[in-house]
Amino acid sequence: MHQTTPTPNRNDGFTLLELMVALSIFALVSAMAYGGLNNVMQARDVVAKSSDRMVQLQKVFNIMSRDLEQANARSIRDSYGTSQPGFQASAYGSNALEFTRGGWNNPFPSGKRVRSYQQRVAYRLEDNKLIRVYWFDLDLDYDSPKYETAVLTGVRDLEMRFLDKDKKWQTSWPPTGVEDQPLPGAVEITLDLDTLGKVNRLFLVPTGAPIILQKAGS
Repeated sequence: MHQTTPTPNRNDGFTLLELMVALSIFALVSAMAYGGLNNVMQARDVVAKSSDRMVQLQKVFNIMSRDLEQANARSIRDSYGTSQPGFQASAYGSNALEFTRGGWNNPFPSGKRVRSYQQRVAYRLEDNKLIRVYWFDLDLDYDSPKYETAVLTGVRDLEMRFLDKDKKWQTSWPPTGVEDQPLPGAVEITLDLDTLGKVNRLFLVPTGAPIILQKAGS
């Protein structure tokens, strides 16, 4: 009688080829997952930086708004004794924008800190920084101190224009040949930022040239 020789039981583990295929698939899936996670992390960083930049920009616009909303026509004398208009702007001066503003609260109205409630302020662009300048004195002496603060960095360019009483935009102030417009009705400021590109904001000057707003549909 023929007797069949029993076949040895095969081990239940993976073969080398199966193991290599499994490792290859795992490596591929891991690489895809890492790439996706890396993109998400990068996008999160970009959004966070953009959000922080917008917060900084909003703070600067708030500062400029407080200044411009209280601008007035009070002229001053510079350190050479020359009379300067209450509001002036030019691309050729050391300060792009310079004006007198009111509402400068004084928490120490007596003693050594006696000063005016008006303030002379200026803005200029220097080394890709937007600089705000102010003086304690309105009429300046040769040694009158000034205080400068870089309110925003990464500014590639600063552009301004000014709305006159005839609703025409001027690139400097006072307008050439015009003496009866001490203040513009509005100021448009455009900042060219290294991260956000060009961002502009329109500021009304309440004490400036009157602006008649047209009704919708008129």
